[in-house]
Amino acid sequence: MSLKTLSVSCWMLFSLCVSPVRAGVSAAAEAYEQQRWDDVISLLQSTQADSDSNRLLALAYYNSQDIDAALPALRSALETNPGDPELSQALLDFLIADRLYSEAAPVIEELAASGAESQAQFGRARIAAAQDETDRASGILDELVDGAEPGLAQKSADLLIELLIADDQAGKAYEVAQRAIARDPDSKHAAGAWQ
Repeated sequence: MSLKTLSVSCWMLFSLCVSPVRAGVSAAAEAYEQQRWDDVISLLQSTQADSDSNRLLALAYYNSQDIDAALPALRSALETNPGDPELSQALLDFLIADRLYSEAAPVIEELAASGAESQAQFGRARIAAAQDETDRASGILDELVDGAEPGLAQKSADLLIELLIADDQAGKAYEVAQRAIARDPDSKHAAGAWQ
């Protein structure tokens, strides 16, 4: 057998082994775009792991709210995709929900370092609110209502309104809702809840 024939044979064998893996990841990516989390999980659980499949699998676990599977998958995916803002945000959500604030702090710093400073600030505000540091949380959220991208500004307005109402500051909560409406007239705040 010539060297050329051997190399072509090896390439064909490699292609046969890799093609199903790539096809599985492609199908999973399509399912992910369609928000079919269970399909993503079933397609990727049996696939040979690489950074793309680890990332998709972790985010599918996160979006399906499978906490037990999501936490280790997110940590593993962040090892192969360090600084990925979407993975970091997903991990941060679970850590804050589980009140693992000391573990959340480095994730917040990674978000900030990756250029997602507003997301990092929102994480800091959520932790401050959970630890009854209402003034600190309110200050951060107040800045985000006016300065963050619209989706995050709405999340910030929601949390700030919740904090203000809990503190018997309905007038200020109304003002925050009005600012949120001014930023995004199609927001849920504009739907009549505060008008």
